[in-house]
Amino acid sequence: MSLAVDRTLAERKLADLSERLLEVLEAAIGHWVLQQVTMRVPATERAVGSPVLVAAERAAKEATTALVPRLEALLRADIDDQRGNPLGILRDAVGFVTAVLSDASVAAVDRDAQARSLHPDDVYDVTPGAFVDFGADAQQAGLEWGAAKAFVHLRRHATDRGPG
Repeated sequence: MSLAVDRTLAERKLADLSERLLEVLEAAIGHWVLQQVTMRVPATERAVGSPVLVAAERAAKEATTALVPRLEALLRADIDDQRGNPLGILRDAVGFVTAVLSDASVAAVDRDAQARSLHPDDVYDVTPGAFVDFGADAQQAGLEWGAAKAFVHLRRHATDRGPG
């Protein structure tokens, strides 16, 4: 098989994995927002129809609506044009969680100096560190996408490196 054919197959596989990652993340964002809120409010605030739960459900929908188009744009862009990564976009969901918790008068948590430095606005310490924070499916899809992206990148730029 020629390098050109192999490259085309690899890029098609990457496109398929990008769509799979997008699909998984779209389904996971709202659940993640709800989970982060419900884990941090008292059980009495988690009743169906409670103001906090209603606000969390609204925030979950808003986060999905806000983040999915950005994920689409990133994941559908050529890899050489991609600036940032999907996890960076997902981290913007923190603001939706923070708004609900703040409105519910949930006390901020104590964070170490590094957490405060890295994520100064994340007073509830909810910033996702990896795709797995969005579930096992997100972890698997993210790993596959990342590996395929790295493979395509190396294939494209192998001649850029020169003799090694």
